[in-house]
Amino acid sequence: MNPSQIDPEQEQSGLSSARLGNVRWTICAMLFFATSINYMDRQVIALLKPTLQHTIGLTEINYGYIVDAFQAAYAIGLLVAGRLVDKIGTRIGRLEPLRNGARAGQHRP
Repeated sequence: MNPSQIDPEQEQSGLSSARLGNVRWTICAMLFFATSINYMDRQVIALLKPTLQHTIGLTEINYGYIVDAFQAAYAIGLLVAGRLVDKIGTRIGRLEPLRNGARAGQHRP
């Protein structure tokens, strides 16, 4: 079949499915990077442990309390965020935290 025999409707549907495939991979990449950044943020506590031990005399038990409190807050936050995203929709639910994080970064001294 040469290009002159392609039906315009097939060409349009093929074009839209290719565009849809690109959008899907873009969304997957955005979710991957957002999750990676979130994971790196969670590792900051472990990286700060030696500094906190020397600076303020943090003990292993106190460090455990900090990690437990962080994980409990994280779990509760995920439950609340899940309900919120169900109500407002995925697009806004993923956009607003990124937007708020950018705003918070702008106001650092």
